[in-house]
Amino acid sequence: MKSTIDARYSALINQAARQLGAELAVALDTQVVKELSRHWAEDAAQSGDARSLAAYLVAWRQRAITNAAVSIVAAFGALGVATYLPPVPRLVVSLASTAFYDLAARQRKSAKEILPVASGLAKVQAAKSAQSLALLWEKRQQPALIPPQSEEVKSALKFFDWQQFETNPDKYAHLAIVGGSGDGKSYLTRQLGGKVFSGKTIVCAPHWEPGDWEGFPVYSKGRDFGTAEDEPVDFEDIIEGVAGKVSAACLIKSAYEEMDRRYKLFELGIKDYPMINLVLDELLATLSEVPELITPLKKLWREARKVRIRIVSLIQDDSAEALKIKGESLVRKNLRYVRLGEFATSYVKQIDDAQAQEWLASQKYPIMVGKELAVLP
Repeated sequence: MKSTIDARYSALINQAARQLGAELAVALDTQVVKELSRHWAEDAAQSGDARSLAAYLVAWRQRAITNAAVSIVAAFGALGVATYLPPVPRLVVSLASTAFYDLAARQRKSAKEILPVASGLAKVQAAKSAQSLALLWEKRQQPALIPPQSEEVKSALKFFDWQQFETNPDKYAHLAIVGGSGDGKSYLTRQLGGKVFSGKTIVCAPHWEPGDWEGFPVYSKGRDFGTAEDEPVDFEDIIEGVAGKVSAACLIKSAYEEMDRRYKLFELGIKDYPMINLVLDELLATLSEVPELITPLKKLWREARKVRIRIVSLIQDDSAEALKIKGESLVRKNLRYVRLGEFATSYVKQIDDAQAQEWLASQKYPIMVGKELAVLP
């Protein structure tokens, strides 16, 4: 199966490289990058290894940066020499200095334009290959998810129905998805956003990288946590993706203002506003950078469910202290914990059910929703 996946992956990536190379040859202004993209498309067709081309792209950008630095030094050096020369040689050396400076500018521009090239490749790769790879991956992982020897045990167990997040929103108002690195917090959330949740799903992802959260509006990239002084923006602009740069602080404050606005409509009997699922990835990192955000967050956890706003928090600690909600019984009542990996296998020990513990221990990706066992939706 691995060889099949590798072959499929290479074919998809090479197709993406050829397409992107052709697009870049038309779109980019800098001549040297045009040449690079043209050769890129040709090499992808011949070599069958787009990943080596990506490595070449990184090396080429580094050379451009180095050349720009050398050219700047040469330009200033030539100017320094020109001051000691007679008029005619001075003019010649000055022209050479200008040429060096122009070369440095072109190299800097080319190096800068390499960045969207790399970003574009990553996006095309994801778009072209993710779906096919996911199908292959699921087929390979299915035996590990539900081992044949566990079918008899499984039939005697009760599993959480994910649709309860839609059918019973009072009981399952908000989620705290807890897991370590690699436990599948993002994958599970994407599944919920695509298969279970109604309405619009918006993601706050300070640690975003190309390929993450495909298909969802993403804000706060590049560790844009913001500050306590950040002002909210119109939430409709956030939903429509026209709000521009939005920090994590701005996004949470904007959600709070939207809740307040909806309650004013709620008072008038107006309830036709859309369902919003606000995913807060790396929430503990955000609260560490901007601790003041816990105040509007607690209010959202307590009150937002009635006006169709759901908060989905992705965290790596399931203690009440981590979210600063120790002693906050109303907040805890509205927050449903979804535990993954070791958090799930540890928590299941609180249940006096040997079969449940045995079955969960047999899973490659253990999941518990509250005190109930669960499988991926």
